[in-house]
Amino acid sequence: MAAFLEKTAVFLGIGISSLFGEIRCVKLGSVKKQRDKEKGEDIMQYRLLCVDLDGTLLDDHKQLLQENAEAVCKAWQMGMEICIASGRGAGSAAGYLRQMKVDGNVVALNGGQVLCHGQEIYRAVMDQTAAVPVLEMAEEMNVRCYFNDGEKTIAINETEEEIWQRLAGDKQLLASYEAETAEGLKKRLESGQVQVVKISLREDDPKRLEEIREKMMGRVYAQVAKSDENYLDVYPSGQSKWTGIEKLLAHLRFPAESCVCFGDNENDREMLKQAGLGIAMGNAAKELRDEARYVTRGNNDCGVAYGLYHWVIQEKSK
Repeated sequence: MAAFLEKTAVFLGIGISSLFGEIRCVKLGSVKKQRDKEKGEDIMQYRLLCVDLDGTLLDDHKQLLQENAEAVCKAWQMGMEICIASGRGAGSAAGYLRQMKVDGNVVALNGGQVLCHGQEIYRAVMDQTAAVPVLEMAEEMNVRCYFNDGEKTIAINETEEEIWQRLAGDKQLLASYEAETAEGLKKRLESGQVQVVKISLREDDPKRLEEIREKMMGRVYAQVAKSDENYLDVYPSGQSKWTGIEKLLAHLRFPAESCVCFGDNENDREMLKQAGLGIAMGNAAKELRDEARYVTRGNNDCGVAYGLYHWVIQEKSK
């Protein structure tokens, strides 16, 4: 049965084509409430699909695989609202919606910023008493650090040339970045000129990344979680991707049970546990795989597409 569903996935992706590296998709239906009474009970149709980017929708080379894009488009065609739920900024996350030609939503910065069809409906701000100690520690340990205020990202310990190389010269992303000194940013934070939503620290040495986490836990009153293999994210305590998704659900007037989430890392834990259906990637940490209802294939093997065709689109087609 699984092999048959995999073979029919391409056929199901009607209205989709690839042009110049972009996936084009045309929405065919509207959201409707669907009931399944085969077992004498009502089952709410899944109405909101939330997908993480790094390690989930994207492969290890940060590329959007066409099969994943087609499956997401198919879900959208069948009436689901689509949401990118990421630790990344809103601009970066929304770029993948544009690439798929899907009119969707964004929960950015680990729940700190929420956009519904391009309109911001929520933004949280970190207390400077949490942001400044992270800045001081980043300077002390010479760690690359990124402060995002919901509009732009301010980079510490990274030159403009290094930013350009890391972003591969992407003009749209470069426009939202600026390099700053730790001293200069500290003054801007303390004066209120910059109000941070989320902070990320990058360290390519796994052991040193864990050392940074340990030191931070004793100095910073905030939530700390890995968002990728070489990134630690810092954001307000009590905040998560799920709290951002809750804002979107309330705005759309959807119940939590109608939400499907895909994720792979520490900052996905809450949404995988709280959603109506949480699906962990095959490459996710063991504790996330154990907590999720289903485990799909890895991110390099189109795990999002596999999970959608087996447990979501299939359910909606009954």
